[in-house]
Amino acid sequence: MCDSCAEGGRRCPGSHSPEARAAHNTRRRENRSTRAAVVSWARQRDLPDLALDVLAVAPPTVAKDWAEHAGAPALQPGEQKRLRPTATGLRDASWASAGIVDQVAAIARAQGAHPDEAALLNANVVHDDYEDQGVNTTRRLILDDGSDAYFKPVDGIDEETAEDYGHEQPWQPIHEVAAWHTARALGPEWERLVPPCVLTVRDGSLGSLALGQPGSTDGPMQVPDSDVHAAAFFDALTGQQDRHSGNFLTHRAGEELHLIDHGFAFARPDDPVNMSVFQLRRSKTAPELTTYELDRLVLLLRAPDLHGLRPMLAPDRAAALEDRARLMLVTGRILPEGHF
Repeated sequence: MCDSCAEGGRRCPGSHSPEARAAHNTRRRENRSTRAAVVSWARQRDLPDLALDVLAVAPPTVAKDWAEHAGAPALQPGEQKRLRPTATGLRDASWASAGIVDQVAAIARAQGAHPDEAALLNANVVHDDYEDQGVNTTRRLILDDGSDAYFKPVDGIDEETAEDYGHEQPWQPIHEVAAWHTARALGPEWERLVPPCVLTVRDGSLGSLALGQPGSTDGPMQVPDSDVHAAAFFDALTGQQDRHSGNFLTHRAGEELHLIDHGFAFARPDDPVNMSVFQLRRSKTAPELTTYELDRLVLLLRAPDLHGLRPMLAPDRAAALEDRARLMLVTGRILPEGHF
């Protein structure tokens, strides 16, 4: 609440008198109470806990905007529940927007059925440490079965780099998960290239948690042409902005390929590109799409909500994904690097 600095509190902007501070505190209480009413209404509509908790700790204006967009009736202020622990343990969502609440809800509804997703969501962590590579905060978790996983929290995003790539909201962990769901929608040829990934809360922070994959970024580039072509198709479809040599792993002398780091994917027209090595290679050697790849595009475009991908993404990013799929279907060719 707002007290003067002399009283041990913080002074709110424009609240230079006891009356002004009291009025400001009253507005804060009312806003939080309204947010509690929005969360209560959303719970009755079976909004997943993950999205409910984002609403519960997001700025009250986000809850109000979300409620208006969701068609909520005029809600009476409810009981103040700000200090009540959230079901998932989420402590803060100051980064949230009304649209991101819906994206989180779509992902929460979709994840968990796949066995690898269920394992990640219920993982027992025996060791947790920070990785020193990459521009964003990444934590490497060792699970009790000996496997590892990588957690990328929303509050660990390097905002300056994100803005350079056209990310004005904290979409990167959401895009990590959406990339995995895209691979699942396309089929097993792509599912084996992309690590299983879920959206979850760890130590109070929302983020993506991806299963670790074998291999090294220093491995040979002589991977099978079939994997190069599949990777190029995936990156072209998802609008990958940053597929440099540090964003894939090779294993077993190049016999296996694993695509990692999809935070800067799902680009929009005119968004910048850093590199897309597989698109470059395929564009020069085998730009024509196979019949199977064309069939995958048809199935994606005919599926309801793009196999559930549309509600996981911001509307303009989902539209760009759909446009890329249609363009590749019409031309029968891989898109060039940076064609979003």
